[in-house]
Formats: sequence, structure tokens, C-alpha cells
Amino acid sequence: FGPLGAALRANLAAQWWDSALPVREQVFPVDAPLHGPPGAPRDVQGLRLLHPETLREALQGCGQNRGGPALEEVLGAAGVLRESLLPGVLAQYVSCLELVNRRLPCGLAQIGVCFHSVPESEHSVPENEQHNSNLTRIGERTTSLLAWFSSPRTAGQWLDYWLRQRLQWWRKFAVGPSKFSSSDFQDEEGRRGFKLHYSFPWGTETIETLKNLGDTELLQVYPGERLKLLGRDGRKNVIPHVLSVNGNLDRGVLAYLFDSLQLAENPLTAKKKSQRKVLKLHPCLAPLKVALDVGKGPTTELRQVC
Repeated sequence: FGPLGAALRANLAAQWWDSALPVREQVFPVDAPLHGPPGAPRDVQGLRLLHPETLREALQGCGQNRGGPALEEVLGAAGVLRESLLPGVLAQYVSCLELVNRRLPCGLAQIGVCFHSVPESEHSVPENEQHNSNLTRIGERTTSLLAWFSSPRTAGQWLDYWLRQRLQWWRKFAVGPSKFSSSDFQDEEGRRGFKLHYSFPWGTETIETLKNLGDTELLQVYPGERLKLLGRDGRKNVIPHVLSVNGNLDRGVLAYLFDSLQLAENPLTAKKKSQRKVLKLHPCLAPLKVALDVGKGPTTELRQVC
């Protein structure tokens, strides 16, 4: 992103925060690190953070030079780059529970960069690297996450509530709201969820995913600590279900750019059928904002500028 694109994305993120925090007093912002701590199991899938010199010494140690560090030790000491905001957010659940006197529902929210593997087929490869068919690069995306903790009894109702809220939120900034749509799905474990889509010229792509994760992920983050997870649902103490609202802000910016791009007649030229490209961005998202006092004068031309 250049200066204007970065400002557009920042405005979109600011609107997301405004929609996530004031809606409920029980939603708190958090900020988890970009990578997990060293010591992750070697069989854990993920992108690892390694210094090239350390990796080079380890690979040489696998050959004739046995003096360098073992490859297993190097991988074990490397941090794993996050591919999702969820683990870092769930790690703050117990602290969040104390802030609301252990009363459900409550939520945690974060915006941050996540990393993912990009296969060769999805990016342009320089000509001098075309010979490597197994080449994989690291991509990144700016994502938003709202983790909503509710009792199992009301989790389905909350999922429907957040679906309505999020679809309405995406549509309210759009020139063509109908291009934003939703669809439901079930994962391999039968967990219910929804996807919010935008209809691009090349096809429909997902911009946000809502899912009822149950209590599985929470129990994995806090193994053997069930008592710490108990929240109050009326007079009962229950382990909450986690509702994940995960958005791709980079793709959201692209959606609004396509949505706002229009062809308008150019009133400043005498040529017939002369058109110009206009970005009719919502004022809340526009990188630059200008206020004009029309008053008396060429009002038609001034309104075209606006």
C-alpha cells in the first residue's frame, strides 16, 4: 500500500474498532506477538523464524561438518510465525474473565498481521527462479478478529446476531450493498459457521468468516485448567463456547475500491461521451477529506468534485 492506500486501510480498521468495542462493554482490545515462543514441537506445522546463518550452519552440520548445531535443535529454538490471531487472543481469556467478574458473555478483539505460505502458482516468480517447482514464499495479510465467549446455551443465537451485525457493517460503506453476501457452512467436525463474500469482477471471494468453535480451542490453550475457564451463566458455571469473527482487511480494502470505482460524465469538457473515473468512497473511509462551502457560483461543477 502507498500513502493513500495505507490511509484507506487505517480508516477501515478504525471503523472496525468503533463497531467492535462500543457495541458491548464486555469487549476488550488485546495485542499478541507476531510469533510464538521458542520450544514449539518440531512436528507443528507453521512458518518458523530463523536467521539464515543459523540455518546454514545447521545444514552444514548435517553433512561433513559435525561441529555446528543440530537441525532439530535449531528448529526447536525457532519461533513460529502466527498464521492466525486466535491462539494469541485465547491466551488472554482468563485475564478477560476477571475483568468482567467471570460473567458471560465477553469478548476480545485484535487487528494484526498474519503470515501464510504462498504456492508458486499464486505469485509471479522471477525468470531466474523458474526452475524451482517447489518454491514457496511467505505472504502476509492484515486481519481482524473478534473472539466472543458465550455460554453453550446461547452460542447459536450469538452467532446469528454477529452475522447480522457484520453483514450490515460491510454493506453500510458500500455504493452497491448487494455485492456483499453471506453463506453458511459446516466444517469437518460439524461446527456451524458463515462466510461473508464480496462479488469481484473475477468471482466471489471471502472477506470475513464467522464460526462457532465450541470449547475445543480454549481447552487446548489451557490443558488441565478447566476450573480457570469457568464463566458465570446465570447461576451456573460453564466453559464458554468461542465464536470467531475473522476478517481480511486487505481484501476488504480491495472490495471497497472495486465497489466505489465508477465512470461519470466529465462536465469540464465539451467532448460528447467524455467520461472520467471516480472513486465514490464513503466519507468515513476516504483517505483525504475536503469540506466545501458551495454558496453561490458553479454549484454543479463543485458538486461533481464532491
